[in-house]
Amino acid sequence: VGLLATICPLPFSDPLLLDPNQGEMYEKAKATKAYGVLPEMKTGLTEEAEIMNGRMAMMGLITLTATSFIEGKDMLTVVNDWVGGLYF
Repeated sequence: VGLLATICPLPFSDPLLLDPNQGEMYEKAKATKAYGVLPEMKTGLTEEAEIMNGRMAMMGLITLTATSFIEGKDMLTVVNDWVGGLYF
């Protein structure tokens, strides 16, 4: 669970770190079904799409950080290599 999710939890967030004394928000989050590893994909702006979007963004940042560390290049240079030298 991310740091910002604990500071300002969204209504569709995991209730793991929510305060049980919050009342309605906690009960609503606790009553929702867990999304699992691969949530059901629905079209449009849905909670499942936001969960998947966040997971893909985290995977991209992890990949960028690991590639930057392994190759010994700064992150902007790695991104520039990935886009074929489009930046500089």
